[in-house]
Amino acid sequence: WSNSKKLVISFMFPCVSFFVASTSFQEIFPSKEFEEIMTRMAREVYGIDHDVIVFGGTMRYPDLNYGRTLKYFAFFYAILPYSLAYTVVGFLIYKIRQHLHISWINVSEKTVRMQRAFFLMQLLQTALPMAILWSPFTVFIYAAFTQTDLDLAALWFGSFLWLCPTIQ
Repeated sequence: WSNSKKLVISFMFPCVSFFVASTSFQEIFPSKEFEEIMTRMAREVYGIDHDVIVFGGTMRYPDLNYGRTLKYFAFFYAILPYSLAYTVVGFLIYKIRQHLHISWINVSEKTVRMQRAFFLMQLLQTALPMAILWSPFTVFIYAAFTQTDLDLAALWFGSFLWLCPTIQ
Protein backbone atom coordinates (compact mmCIF):
# COMPACT_ATOMS: atom_id res chain seq x y z
CA TRP A 1 0.00 0.00 0.00
CA SER A 2 1.15 3.52 -0.67
CA ASN A 3 1.87 5.91 2.19
CA SER A 4 -1.06 8.15 1.26
CA LYS A 5 -3.44 5.18 1.33
CA LYS A 6 -2.10 4.13 4.74
CA LEU A 7 -2.54 7.69 6.02
CA VAL A 8 -6.15 7.89 4.82
CA ILE A 9 -6.98 4.52 6.36
CA SER A 10 -5.34 5.40 9.67
CA PHE A 11 -7.41 8.59 10.00
CA MET A 12 -10.66 7.13 8.69
CA PHE A 13 -11.96 5.80 12.02
CA PRO A 14 -11.37 9.07 13.96
CA CYS A 15 -12.96 11.10 11.14
CA VAL A 16 -16.03 8.87 11.00
CA SER A 17 -16.28 9.01 14.80
CA PHE A 18 -16.05 12.80 14.73
CA PHE A 19 -18.79 12.97 12.09
CA VAL A 20 -21.11 10.73 14.11
CA ALA A 21 -20.42 12.77 17.25
CA SER A 22 -21.08 16.06 15.46
CA THR A 23 -24.50 14.88 14.33
CA SER A 24 -25.63 13.94 17.81
CA PHE A 25 -24.40 16.61 20.21
CA GLN A 26 -27.90 18.07 20.59
CA GLU A 27 -29.05 14.81 22.15
CA ILE A 28 -27.42 15.76 25.46
CA PHE A 29 -29.33 19.03 25.78
CA PRO A 30 -32.14 18.13 28.18
CA SER A 31 -35.71 19.37 28.11
CA LYS A 32 -36.56 22.10 30.62
CA GLU A 33 -38.40 19.63 32.87
CA PHE A 34 -35.59 17.08 32.80
CA GLU A 35 -32.97 19.81 33.32
CA GLU A 36 -34.72 20.87 36.53
CA ILE A 37 -34.64 17.28 37.80
CA MET A 38 -30.94 16.87 36.95
CA THR A 39 -30.10 20.24 38.52
CA ARG A 40 -31.91 19.28 41.73
CA MET A 41 -30.17 15.90 41.81
CA ALA A 42 -26.73 17.45 41.16
CA ARG A 43 -27.25 19.90 44.01
CA GLU A 44 -28.32 17.12 46.39
CA VAL A 45 -25.59 14.65 45.45
CA TYR A 46 -22.68 17.11 45.32
CA GLY A 47 -23.96 19.50 48.01
CA ILE A 48 -23.86 22.52 45.70
CA ASP A 49 -25.83 25.62 46.64
CA HIS A 50 -25.10 27.81 43.60
CA ASP A 51 -26.09 27.74 39.93
CA VAL A 52 -25.53 24.47 38.10
CA ILE A 53 -25.48 23.79 34.37
CA VAL A 54 -26.27 20.19 33.50
CA PHE A 55 -26.20 18.11 30.35
CA GLY A 56 -27.19 14.51 30.12
CA GLY A 57 -29.57 11.85 29.05
CA THR A 58 -31.87 9.29 30.55
CA MET A 59 -33.02 5.75 30.13
CA ARG A 60 -35.62 5.85 32.86
CA TYR A 61 -37.55 8.98 31.96
CA PRO A 62 -37.68 9.39 28.17
CA ASP A 63 -41.10 11.03 28.45
CA LEU A 64 -39.46 13.91 30.36
CA ASN A 65 -36.72 14.39 27.75
CA TYR A 66 -38.49 14.64 24.39
CA GLY A 67 -38.67 10.83 24.17
CA ARG A 68 -34.87 10.53 23.91
CA THR A 69 -32.85 7.83 25.67
CA LEU A 70 -29.19 6.91 25.99
CA LYS A 71 -29.54 3.86 23.74
CA TYR A 72 -28.21 5.89 20.80
CA PHE A 73 -25.14 6.89 22.81
CA ALA A 74 -24.68 3.40 24.22
CA PHE A 75 -24.61 1.96 20.72
CA PHE A 76 -22.69 4.60 18.76
CA TYR A 77 -20.27 5.75 21.47
CA ALA A 78 -19.65 2.54 23.40
CA ILE A 79 -20.74 -0.72 21.78
CA LEU A 80 -19.80 0.07 18.18
CA PRO A 81 -16.37 1.68 18.83
CA TYR A 82 -15.31 -1.01 21.29
CA SER A 83 -16.48 -3.78 18.98
CA LEU A 84 -14.59 -2.24 16.07
CA ALA A 85 -11.50 -1.64 18.19
CA TYR A 86 -11.44 -5.21 19.48
CA THR A 87 -12.00 -6.52 15.95
CA VAL A 88 -9.08 -4.46 14.62
CA VAL A 89 -6.84 -5.49 17.52
CA GLY A 90 -7.77 -9.13 17.03
CA PHE A 91 -7.04 -8.91 13.32
CA LEU A 92 -3.70 -7.20 13.92
CA ILE A 93 -2.72 -9.78 16.53
CA TYR A 94 -3.55 -12.49 14.02
CA LYS A 95 -1.47 -10.74 11.31
CA ILE A 96 1.49 -10.27 13.68
CA ARG A 97 1.30 -13.93 14.67
CA GLN A 98 1.10 -14.91 11.02
CA HIS A 99 4.20 -12.87 10.15
CA LEU A 100 6.15 -14.20 13.10
CA HIS A 101 5.29 -17.82 12.40
CA ILE A 102 7.67 -18.80 9.63
CA SER A 103 7.27 -22.52 9.12
CA TRP A 104 9.25 -22.90 5.90
CA ILE A 105 12.44 -21.31 7.25
CA ASN A 106 14.69 -22.97 9.80
CA VAL A 107 15.44 -20.51 12.58
CA SER A 108 17.37 -20.89 15.78
CA GLU A 109 15.72 -21.53 19.12
CA LYS A 110 16.84 -18.09 20.30
CA THR A 111 15.06 -16.43 17.35
CA VAL A 112 11.89 -18.37 18.11
CA ARG A 113 12.05 -17.27 21.78
CA MET A 114 12.61 -13.65 20.72
CA GLN A 115 9.67 -13.81 18.32
CA ARG A 116 7.41 -15.23 21.03
CA ALA A 117 8.52 -12.53 23.48
CA PHE A 118 7.91 -9.86 20.85
CA PHE A 119 4.46 -11.25 20.10
CA LEU A 120 3.59 -11.35 23.80
CA MET A 121 4.77 -7.75 24.22
CA GLN A 122 2.64 -6.64 21.24
CA LEU A 123 -0.34 -8.53 22.60
CA LEU A 124 -0.04 -6.98 26.06
CA GLN A 125 0.54 -3.46 24.74
CA THR A 126 -2.64 -3.58 22.69
CA ALA A 127 -4.94 -5.72 24.80
CA LEU A 128 -4.25 -4.51 28.36
CA PRO A 129 -5.38 -0.88 27.92
CA MET A 130 -8.55 -2.06 26.25
CA ALA A 131 -9.17 -4.65 28.97
CA ILE A 132 -8.69 -2.04 31.69
CA LEU A 133 -11.05 0.37 29.96
CA TRP A 134 -13.61 -2.41 29.54
CA SER A 135 -14.80 -1.98 33.14
CA PRO A 136 -16.22 1.57 32.84
CA PHE A 137 -17.67 0.58 29.50
CA THR A 138 -19.43 -2.35 31.16
CA VAL A 139 -20.73 -0.14 33.98
CA PHE A 140 -22.13 2.35 31.46
CA ILE A 141 -23.80 -0.31 29.29
CA TYR A 142 -25.22 -2.10 32.33
CA ALA A 143 -26.63 1.14 33.73
CA ALA A 144 -28.00 2.24 30.37
CA PHE A 145 -29.89 -0.94 29.63
CA THR A 146 -31.05 -1.77 33.17
CA GLN A 147 -32.09 1.85 33.76
CA THR A 148 -29.90 2.10 36.84
CA ASP A 149 -28.76 5.50 38.03
CA LEU A 150 -25.03 6.20 37.88
CA ASP A 151 -24.34 7.63 41.31
CA LEU A 152 -21.12 8.84 42.92
CA ALA A 153 -19.78 5.28 43.21
CA ALA A 154 -19.84 4.89 39.42
CA LEU A 155 -18.15 8.28 39.00
CA TRP A 156 -15.45 7.30 41.48
CA PHE A 157 -15.00 3.94 39.77
CA GLY A 158 -14.53 5.60 36.37
CA SER A 159 -12.09 8.18 37.73
CA PHE A 160 -10.10 5.61 39.69
CA LEU A 161 -9.14 3.82 36.47
CA TRP A 162 -7.07 6.81 35.39
CA LEU A 163 -4.63 6.05 38.18
CA CYS A 164 -3.51 2.98 36.22
CA PRO A 165 -0.18 3.67 34.49
CA THR A 166 -1.28 1.63 31.47
CA ILE A 167 -3.95 4.18 30.61
CA GLN A 168 -1.81 7.22 31.25
